[in-house]
Amino acid sequence: MSIFFSILLSFENDCIAQLVSFSEVLLSVLKHRTSLPVDDAVRAMTLQ
Repeated sequence: MSIFFSILLSFENDCIAQLVSFSEVLLSVLKHRTSLPVDDAVRAMTLQ
């Protein structure tokens, strides 16, 4: 059972890492297209 949970956790961490990198790419594209303070919004979201 613990092996299953560790596999599940590592899989979840991989998914989260991929989501984070994807959102970073998305944010860089948004930053190039617009002059909105995207960084401030992201910092506010991550700090909450």
